[in-house]
Amino acid sequence: MRDAFEILEDAIPDCGYWRWWAANLPNSFQVEFGGVQLFQPPPKGSCTPSTIYALRFLQPRRIEFLDFAADVEKDWFSLLQADKLKPPGLWDQFFLGEATRGEQLRRQAVHTHLHFEAPHSGGGIFLAFRAGKSFGLFVAAESVQLVSPTGEIPLSLVARLYGEWWDYWRNYWKLKDTPEEMPRDDMCEICIPAGD
Repeated sequence: MRDAFEILEDAIPDCGYWRWWAANLPNSFQVEFGGVQLFQPPPKGSCTPSTIYALRFLQPRRIEFLDFAADVEKDWFSLLQADKLKPPGLWDQFFLGEATRGEQLRRQAVHTHLHFEAPHSGGGIFLAFRAGKSFGLFVAAESVQLVSPTGEIPLSLVARLYGEWWDYWRNYWKLKDTPEEMPRDDMCEICIPAGD
């Protein structure tokens, strides 16, 4: 069975984008994503499931915003938090869990902006990713929670929710252009079936 972090490394960046971030330092740092392939029942008033999830890092040890180009817009991370920057899409370089791959990506950055550093170094959980052409993030923390608009989701449910999203996607395409067609879902439309 695949590890929850390994599944999230697929479910978040496949069609995902970086929506927002928030800090309650020194206690927590939260990164919010859209386009996540984990199934949630549609919220009230909607016909399609929500694809918004966040990773909440508890007891962060180090937080750095990463520039992967020399001409990056100044304070882009503040603009993203203030909803004044178009949410950047995620690349296939999205690493969650252990330190090695995250540190390697961090070293590829042209410039880093240290947002927070705790007096004690280390951290048991690491996140590093690229977003858009030029942006990225590195986080080291003691632990992480998966959060949806309805609250915390145990990591033990990640495999099931990932499978349920793909079941929903298959059903969406099976019923497309039939009398039982489901309401249009842009997330499903992005992932077009390869055919039989």
